[in-house]
Amino acid sequence: MAIVKDFDGTGDHVQVADPTGVDPSAGWFFGMWVLYDTNDKCLLRIGADSSTPARGISIMVNGFDRFQVVETANQELFNMGATATSGTWYRLGGWWAGSGWPNWVQNGAAASPGGFTSSPLALSAGDAYVFGEVTTLGGSSRGDWDGAIGFSFWVNTAAGNMPTAAELDAYIQDPQSLLSDFGSVGVVDAGACKILWGFCDTGNATDESGTGNTGVVVGSDGTRVVSPASYPAWNPCGSAPAFVPGPYNYRRRRGMAT
Repeated sequence: MAIVKDFDGTGDHVQVADPTGVDPSAGWFFGMWVLYDTNDKCLLRIGADSSTPARGISIMVNGFDRFQVVETANQELFNMGATATSGTWYRLGGWWAGSGWPNWVQNGAAASPGGFTSSPLALSAGDAYVFGEVTTLGGSSRGDWDGAIGFSFWVNTAAGNMPTAAELDAYIQDPQSLLSDFGSVGVVDAGACKILWGFCDTGNATDESGTGNTGVVVGSDGTRVVSPASYPAWNPCGSAPAFVPGPYNYRRRRGMAT
């Protein structure tokens, strides 16, 4: 278990204005652990840092207590499955293999993609990544995130190395294997892991990927939130064990030499 950062819904957020090397060129996938408290809130916004963003995606919780994916100017594309429960931790992930529509997974269950009207690949230099706060990136009918964020990662990879929904969910539960397979010491798409943020209860969002994309923390209500027992043993925010490859291994699953 870990002590993670709580967001009180009144302006707390973490931002990287233009993360180094994160602009996708072929495909991408990401994952995160979050604690959901209150609906009509924005969890993640990726896109142009302007008042009228022309590209980008958001993950929000709508008034029906469902995680939803929204494109650019607050156009809902689809929701991510069953009704969310206040005070519950969720594993969220998404991936895009370089063509077609993105796919999403929530607590291990895949969500059917919706009809994007513009390419989700259209993220470029100058785009920002913001967790927990919505008005920085063009505004929306959703408010600032109310709940906790444990960690999040972002990986750029070739379409041939894209994980399935089950594999992505395994990485969300095992970031040590993620670093082993895709990180700066990785053997599959070495250095493809561009961000692995640990949202600690104090200080910055620490980037453990080796790429130096540490987030800037704005505000904090100071509440210390303990992650659930199922939270990964990897813990950048405290007394974590030394890094070792986790039990899940991409190369072994793919029949590659290890």
